[in-house]
Order: sequence, then C-alpha cells, then structure tokens
Amino acid sequence: MDYVAIIIAVLGTALGAIGTLLVQYFINKQQYKLDYYRNIIDKRFKAYERVEVLFRLIMSSYGGSLGMINKIVYDITDDPDSYNDVRKQYDSVFEMSMWINDKTGELLARFNELIVCYKYYIEHLDIDNRYLYFKDYYNKYIGCTYLPIITEYTELLNKRLDKNTIMKYISAEANSIAHQLEKSLANDFKSFKDVEWFLNRYDK
Repeated sequence: MDYVAIIIAVLGTALGAIGTLLVQYFINKQQYKLDYYRNIIDKRFKAYERVEVLFRLIMSSYGGSLGMINKIVYDITDDPDSYNDVRKQYDSVFEMSMWINDKTGELLARFNELIVCYKYYIEHLDIDNRYLYFKDYYNKYIGCTYLPIITEYTELLNKRLDKNTIMKYISAEANSIAHQLEKSLANDFKSFKDVEWFLNRYDK
C-alpha cells in the first residue's frame, strides 16, 4: 500500500511538473507572439511618422485652398530642381514602404508620379513629345476605381493649353489624391492592432 501511495505521489508530482511546464510553455509562446506583434506595430508607427511629415509638407498652408500643393507646382514651374526637397522626404518614406498599407502606398506613389511627370513636362524641350508624360500618367491611372482622375485632366493632353491652366489642373489632381490619402491614413491607423490581417493581406 505504501508503494502505491509513493507511486501516486511521484506520478502526481510528475504530472504537476509537466502541467507547470506546459502552462509556462504556452505563456512564453503567447508572450513571444505579443512581443513580435508589438515590434511590427512599432515599425509601422515609425513608417507612418515619416508619412505624416510628408503629408504635412504636401498639405501645409500656403495661400489658396490647395495649400502647399500649389507651392510645389508653382515652384517646379519656376525652378524644376525645387522638387528635390520634397523628393528627399518621399525617399525617406519609401525606405519603409513595406510597413505601409497598400492603398496608402499607391496614393503616395501616384502623387509622386504626377509631380514627376509634370517636372519632366517642364524640362522637356520638344513640344511634340513632352505631353506624352501626361498621357503616360493618364493611361496608368484611368482605371483606378477608388480614385478616378479628375475630368479636367484629359485637357492636359491638348498641346495648346496655356501654362496657368496646366498648373491649375495638375494642382487639382494632386489635391484630389491628397484628400484621398488623408482618408486612407485615418483608416490605416484604425487597422494597426490587426497585425494578423496585415501579415496575411497578400494571401487572399
């Protein structure tokens, strides 16, 4: 009988130890997952801090309803190299683009491409070919379902438009992108806690 009691005691101790180890294992596993998720969220916050700097640069107040967008367009018209300061912040953002939601990344790229096409248009000396930059942008984004190109943009393919009208339409298209970007950023911040969705977004 004593042997039975001893065996039961030993088994009880062993099972208790195993149970403790299992509980500790699952606690550690859960903690590792939480730490991993926290690290991803932290990287995303750092990426979006750069996006916010860029967005404030784009939308900061500068006379007129279009804000900084007008300044970017008019500065490039007067001095195409002036875009380089804005481009530096774009480069900083795209260094961490893998931590940014797809739609926000696409909108940032689209804004950048519009300004680059406009910059190339100004720098190109061949009047018969430089409008092709506007056409390339049009062909690339005309099928975008969540943000159609403004209707006036098609007039940019007309070679007889005056400089002020061209600047006006480029600013209006840029402004449309910027406001859609503002909405996208708000939605992105809401999704930060859903790390699994972010990690699995390409599996669908």
